[in-house]
Amino acid sequence: MHEEGGERLHLERFPGYAPELDPQEGIWRHLKHVEMRNVCCANLAETRKKLRGACQRLRQKPRIIRACIAHAGLV
Repeated sequence: MHEEGGERLHLERFPGYAPELDPQEGIWRHLKHVEMRNVCCANLAETRKKLRGACQRLRQKPRIIRACIAHAGLV
């Protein structure tokens, strides 16, 4: 018996270290070089607050997330 949507899901095992295949690398790169570019924080609490804001902004840009997935060849 097939579960709902089970035929659409395909799992791939990634090599131990393959940042070019990991869409998270693109997300972190965008956060670091775009959303948090030139950010200087006084402490860890402020850094967390700025990072949360950057993640919120990125959530409003689904095309960037899709581009990171596509760049990793997972589309």
